[in-house]
Amino acid sequence: MQTAAYFVELIEICTERDHREPELFGLLRQGFRYLDANDPTSRAVAHFETELARIAGVHDQRRLKADPGVCTGEFVSGDCPFRARRS
Repeated sequence: MQTAAYFVELIEICTERDHREPELFGLLRQGFRYLDANDPTSRAVAHFETELARIAGVHDQRRLKADPGVCTGEFVSGDCPFRARRS
């Protein structure tokens, strides 16, 4: 349950309210299906984070090899392209 909530939180951080992004919805649905059939693993979480970073355009393969969760930090810092910039 905590892993599913984490997936939703990442999506919420990365998107504006009522923003429609079918690829993100598909990723979330895939994550929920996985969690419905399997126990959460660090590999599954890393896969979700990587795919989210790829969809958002902040995936950096070189940085990712060193630290699989590093690209997710782009969302928290506000660099996610699906989020509107505020001045």
